[in-house]
Amino acid sequence: MTEKNTVPQIDLDKVFKEKNPRLYKFLPSFVIGIIKKLIHQNDLNYLLKHGKGLKGVEFSDFVLNEMKVKLKFKGLENIPANGNIILASNHPLGGIDGIAIVSMMGKIRRDLKFIVNDILYQIPNYEGIFIPVNKHGVNSKSSLEAIENIYASQDAVLIFPAGFCSRKIRGKIMDINWNKSFITKSVKYNRDIVPVLINAQNGSFFYNLATFRKWIGLKINIEMMLLPHEMFKQRGKTIEIIIGKPVPHIAFKTGKSQHWADMLRKFIYELKNKPEADFLNFIHKNI
Repeated sequence: MTEKNTVPQIDLDKVFKEKNPRLYKFLPSFVIGIIKKLIHQNDLNYLLKHGKGLKGVEFSDFVLNEMKVKLKFKGLENIPANGNIILASNHPLGGIDGIAIVSMMGKIRRDLKFIVNDILYQIPNYEGIFIPVNKHGVNSKSSLEAIENIYASQDAVLIFPAGFCSRKIRGKIMDINWNKSFITKSVKYNRDIVPVLINAQNGSFFYNLATFRKWIGLKINIEMMLLPHEMFKQRGKTIEIIIGKPVPHIAFKTGKSQHWADMLRKFIYELKNKPEADFLNFIHKNI
């Protein structure tokens, strides 16, 4: 933990020294330099330094402004100004998309909680908004209780049900299978679900590396190291966010939760060409 008066900084040398000192000893300095550039250590530290003191929506707006990233919305009126909703979105970019969706929500309401990878929980600017979940292991009892408590509250809950950023699947950029937990919570806590499509994608090298990694049987997601680089490649671009009509929680009370998660995942991609699409009509046409 850092003191309140200090600015948290990313220090790759320190990370290597603490986590794997033997490896650090043998790593050539130019290799570490390449990794620093790859993860954009200086750029990230600039944002942390100059965004010190900014929280949540304000920090998201600051980052987008610094990167000259513009947001374009369709269906913003579909987000209720109050009430215990769930916003379920695809996860195409693995970083800037989360920042964009927080900024978007700030235009409607500020009572939001975002369930994220526990690594991101370390960003102090999102304290009080980010709720950590371990995507690679077992979650502690306190972590599970925190997640349960936010679903039981009246706050808006944001979630990327895939848990990981999109990949190339059968030639198309789309999310991997969605986890059913948000459907289960929707039914349990009477939360309507607002489907969201973030119409964006990473560079082709990211997806090609992921495909190659799977082809050779490597289980470690080495392409994840490219995400900071992919984030800064969005500089000067416009990210389109399409918000669909809320789906009533009663729609999920019959049938299996995983089925509904799969159908919602398919449905959000319909929003690209049909922003006014209705989920229940989509279901009837795909029975």
